[in-house]
Amino acid sequence: MTEQNNLEENQIQLTKLIQQGLILQQQGSYEKARILYEQALMIQPDHFHALQLLGVLFAQIKEYSEAIRFLTKALEINPNHATTHSNIGIALKELNRFDEALTSYDTAIVIKPYYFEAYSNRGNILQSLKRFDEALLSYDKAIEIRPDYVDAYYNRGNVMLELGKLDAALTSYDKAIEIRPDYVKALCNKGNTLQRLKRLNDAIQFN
Repeated sequence: MTEQNNLEENQIQLTKLIQQGLILQQQGSYEKARILYEQALMIQPDHFHALQLLGVLFAQIKEYSEAIRFLTKALEINPNHATTHSNIGIALKELNRFDEALTSYDTAIVIKPYYFEAYSNRGNILQSLKRFDEALLSYDKAIEIRPDYVDAYYNRGNVMLELGKLDAALTSYDKAIEIRPDYVKALCNKGNTLQRLKRLNDAIQFN
């Protein structure tokens, strides 16, 4: 078999491993998926998708340090992959490394200026850091880009509630519920906000 044939066979095998691993990962069979990604990396240690998907997998099973390790390796191959920067931000937030997470989201947004999820997640970091005005700006930007992005409205409501701006919080929760009527967290927080507004009869249906 020629070297060219070997390369082609390896690429076919890599594609199969990645595709099968992704299906298993989406089904929640994380251990089986991990084994396939690791087999892919044995064939090609610098395979971007295997590294990136393995990093996401480790985040899904809450092994955040391992997630960061593999996602960082993926960025060494493709430093301009916005989603990978954002995924590192998610893992860093779970480790309470907020300043580093913020940097990851900022980098993702520089690469992909209309990355509404990154803006919303950036807002969550700023909220954790008690930088509420900046958090609101991030949520508003996410909503500007994606007007039906329900999580941004919900998180925006949480900031308003934190600031004691109850009517504004209620407006944000109402918008989230309008988009997703079964959004339990928004329904609960709307009920709590109505209680704080002394609108007890209105609050009853949400508690």
